[in-house]
Amino acid sequence: MRNLTTFIDRPSYSQHFSSEEPFYDSPPPEYSFIGNALLSLAPLSRRLSSSSVVPIFCRYTAEAIGSCRVEIKIANVILSPKHANTSTTSTRSSSPVPGTVPPGSKLTFYLIVDSVKGLSHLDFSSVHLQARLSSFIGPSLSAEEVYPSSAIDMDSSSLSDLKFRRSFSMVASSKVLAYLRQGYAPIEFYARLKPTYLERMERWDELREQRITLHSSPSTPEGRSAALPPMRRSEKRLRHGTIA
Repeated sequence: MRNLTTFIDRPSYSQHFSSEEPFYDSPPPEYSFIGNALLSLAPLSRRLSSSSVVPIFCRYTAEAIGSCRVEIKIANVILSPKHANTSTTSTRSSSPVPGTVPPGSKLTFYLIVDSVKGLSHLDFSSVHLQARLSSFIGPSLSAEEVYPSSAIDMDSSSLSDLKFRRSFSMVASSKVLAYLRQGYAPIEFYARLKPTYLERMERWDELREQRITLHSSPSTPEGRSAALPPMRRSEKRLRHGTIA
């Protein structure tokens, strides 16, 4: 659909994809976006480091398909000249001073993602995660930058090997600070999908359509509506798959 609307608005763009198949990218993307974990940015606006375990939500069903630990570690806060005269010039992560970040300050912090759980090698052959610069700066960012982790082979590596660590530096303008106080940063997960995952997704879509049809028909008994299959595999099935 994205290609179709682009073709309508800019016909010359058709050179970038096959006009016979406007709904498909050629070549197809190697990895598919499967879900994300949302991190509150409020601690950053108060000069606070934070660590939490957050769920990974499926992009299709909005169910939790896994979890990961996300840590933000404040490395340095350099105040703007306007505020430097009344406060310490920098704050180290070893002894953070909670409080608001004055506009114009330079904020440096580390983003760490590890302890990923729940994603199964039965569904995905390879997985990686990534973070976007706009997720921490907000809509005021002029040029997007994407920072991916190394991909892991799910058949030969452990999910615990999927890790991410990177430092970010930004000037905290008034717009950026307003975004940090209320915004959330998505940690995006991408994977190479296996046929079993696609089959369950198709089954989920079919049952959802059946439920919509059944609920819209007043003569249909409610007991016939089928329950949607969960997209996350049970821990018992995951253990059996690991042993096998």
